[in-house]
Amino acid sequence: MTAPPAAVTAAIALVPPAVGGGVDLLTGSAHAWGLALGAVLAALWATAFAAAHGGVSWVIPLPPLVVFAVTAVGSLLFADASPLRGEPLTTAAARWAVHSFPVMVAAQCAALAVLVLRAIRTPGGGGHGHA
Repeated sequence: MTAPPAAVTAAIALVPPAVGGGVDLLTGSAHAWGLALGAVLAALWATAFAAAHGGVSWVIPLPPLVVFAVTAVGSLLFADASPLRGEPLTTAAARWAVHSFPVMVAAQCAALAVLVLRAIRTPGGGGHGHA
């Protein structure tokens, strides 16, 4: 039995950033290069996979959400110091969003680049009518 394309796409979108974030935590990397690399590769791969199976509409908004989720979970579960620093969860979430914003942008641009390249390479520029 094979997994449906949506489940495979979701796994592709989630696993590389989680692994990259884990590498960052294990190595003590303050720059989150593992998360960034994982998020960009996941965005490229998931968008290309979804486009090949005719369903990118739900994949396009995923990269920033996945990056934020990995950042938040990593900070809450594995931070050396108190991840909330005595502040409300909403304040900590805003800090995590600001710190991970460059990674979110890079991953989102990678996903959009796949769509642009696909539109350029497809005769007629449209593919199967899915955006």
